[in-house]
Amino acid sequence: MMQHLKIALVEYYNTYPFLEALENSPNFQGAQLIKANPGVCASMFENDEVSIALIPSFAFFNAGKGKIISNYCIGSDGAVRTVCLMANEDVKQLNRIYLDEQSRTSVHLLKILCKEHWNIQPEFITSKVEGLVLEKNEGKLMIGDKVFFEEFDFKVNYDLAEVWKEHTGLPFVFAVWVMKDGIDVHIERDINKAFDKSFQDIQSVIKRHKLLNQKFDLEEYYSKHISFNLDDAKRKGLILFRLKCQEHFQLDEALL
Repeated sequence: MMQHLKIALVEYYNTYPFLEALENSPNFQGAQLIKANPGVCASMFENDEVSIALIPSFAFFNAGKGKIISNYCIGSDGAVRTVCLMANEDVKQLNRIYLDEQSRTSVHLLKILCKEHWNIQPEFITSKVEGLVLEKNEGKLMIGDKVFFEEFDFKVNYDLAEVWKEHTGLPFVFAVWVMKDGIDVHIERDINKAFDKSFQDIQSVIKRHKLLNQKFDLEEYYSKHISFNLDDAKRKGLILFRLKCQEHFQLDEALL
């Protein structure tokens, strides 16, 4: 069965514990691990190209298929550092925002915050935002590891997870592990065992990336910005985000 199992996940700094768990688990030696950006992972799951995937929350809501299979996620209870609106003016002065083409969850989160929290209606343009130079009254939404290379290049930097926490009082879940219906339940058990082992020895995961740690404090990122447990508070945040997406956007019924 594992020889035919395909699993998609993002290869960002915040997914190293998951990636290493699957690569090192004897139960998944025959599985095909596909590394892609969040949008591609979502499309592969929606199109039945993979059986298991780490996909953005909004993509799970909109897929209308599968189920969440793990108590681990990519979340944050405050500043996440890697989902940011960058600009040179106060957000209230922005009339155009460029949207990272790799994200749907962050795009919808930003649009909700623009409407509910900041009460602004800027023009939104999907674009390749890496290295994009901003004109006056423009901002850009950027996600993922590339944020680290530009996070200090602009006068203001709004961390969307931090703004969401301020707006709702709840943590935010950016991505969840999902599995297609009809897959052997033993796989769900095995994948969570693999994740448990990886997170119990998270320091070893950090130490194995010595070259990265010379430039970047991975331990601080994991301990202060990324929250991996899909606990009750995050589930409440996830449900609230789903309800707001249903309110503001056309959205299929979610399976939570």
